[in-house]
Amino acid sequence: METYGKNIHVTLICPGPIRTPIYQAAFTHQSGETTERKPLQGEISENRMTSERCAFLSLVAIANKLSETWLSKLPILPTIYVALYLPVVSEFLTRLVFPSIVKRMKNSN
Repeated sequence: METYGKNIHVTLICPGPIRTPIYQAAFTHQSGETTERKPLQGEISENRMTSERCAFLSLVAIANKLSETWLSKLPILPTIYVALYLPVVSEFLTRLVFPSIVKRMKNSN
């Protein structure tokens, strides 16, 4: 609002999960050390947008002067919308689905 009427455009970019190699340095004890270990194996860790795709979509949003943009692969964004606007439905679905997700995560290691 502070820039309204001053010909300055602001784009609020809200990215979802992004696939980056940050975990290679984040899970080590020494500076400069890297690891090949992945925190999550399988489809859960692979269902993330690449950093290149996120950067491209961010630039498209800025070029088109969008005031807000949400960047995410499916099903992350609809899940967030349900949690935000239908909290009772979200809680029910979480109780129904969450145990199977945890079980898959345990079995993937």
